[in-house]
Amino acid sequence: MDQEEDEDGKTGCCRQCCHGCRKHVLSTLLFLATVGGIVVGVVLRNVSPFDNPKLASRELMYLYFPWELLMRLMMFLVIPLIVSGLVTGIGALSCRAAGRITGRAALYYVVTTLLAVGEGFALVFAIKPGSRGLPLDGNITTDVISDNARNVNSIDTILDVLR
Repeated sequence: MDQEEDEDGKTGCCRQCCHGCRKHVLSTLLFLATVGGIVVGVVLRNVSPFDNPKLASRELMYLYFPWELLMRLMMFLVIPLIVSGLVTGIGALSCRAAGRITGRAALYYVVTTLLAVGEGFALVFAIKPGSRGLPLDGNITTDVISDNARNVNSIDTILDVLR
């Protein structure tokens, strides 16, 4: 098969592929990042450097740090967008329709908040968080405190400042 080359030495098929990649560059980068994340996850899951539990928690913290930053940045971006969208949408409504929607939203907020508080109380009484690892009499000894102590190094301090 003879394919025609252009001035850059690219054939017709290669030219179409490059044009498609340039046209959909964000989708292509998103796809490549997803595949890369899956590969990194599989490699980290199968390669077990986590023999020492203290080392494992520190390494997992380092892996979790970029995710935590991404989530915080997304919240800083998403919440103002939602609020500005709501303000714009409500501003375009009539006063009566806006009042009805506001009343329903307030009722929904109050009901869901009360349900969440009730569920939280029920779970606290059922699970009793924080009591795990303590003696039955509730006295905290120095052994329990020293077991839960964490050695802090300079990279932990830097990551805490960035958070």
